[in-house]
Amino acid sequence: MRSSRLTSTVVEVLVASPFGGLMKGYVDPAMKDAGFVRTRSWLWSMASPQGHAVFVEMRPNPLTPKFGFYVEWAPVPVVLMDYFGSGAQPGRSEIGWGLISTHLTPPADLAWEPSGMMPMWGFYPDRVDEYGLRLRDHFQGVAIPRWKRFLDLPTLAEEFYRRTDLEFFLTTRGYGEDFGKVILEVDDGDPQELEKLIDELIAAGGDRDLLEWLRRRLHARSVG
Repeated sequence: MRSSRLTSTVVEVLVASPFGGLMKGYVDPAMKDAGFVRTRSWLWSMASPQGHAVFVEMRPNPLTPKFGFYVEWAPVPVVLMDYFGSGAQPGRSEIGWGLISTHLTPPADLAWEPSGMMPMWGFYPDRVDEYGLRLRDHFQGVAIPRWKRFLDLPTLAEEFYRRTDLEFFLTTRGYGEDFGKVILEVDDGDPQELEKLIDELIAAGGDRDLLEWLRRRLHARSVG
């Protein structure tokens, strides 16, 4: 109970902080204007008509003299939305549902350390409005169009296999190529090839619960 109250207090402080003002004044309006839905404090999502989704989360890191934060995002194909959305692995955050999850890299003028490689964003608390306007423009012109691209499954699959987008090289979590192939192709790929991959992945210690669920989905194709 004490831990719950402490977490609630921390959230309330951050909401009332310059970071909360930045999120509410600039990030949330830009995300909502683009069609994203805010599902909790600093987590937004968008889904395609086919059920593919993108989740974006801002993670504060209160430092001085700048206030830092990370922007983490994850494309989630409908197969994984169906799996995790059904209650599989409760407690796992939506960002962890992604085919991959990765950080959005800030441009130098929005970064906590402009000369570094750290994917942390940062602003001076007394310059929230100036930073917020620039952040909003970057989201609207660069980040949001990129995230929307990955609502298209062929685009996501091509990038997953080719890794031409730099941020796919900065993946913080995700599935390997064979596991990803089963996820991406379970609804229309070659059944024999996918069955073989599932067996190999289970033998190698892959996530058995998910893999067996994928096998059942694959078998349901022939029944349907």
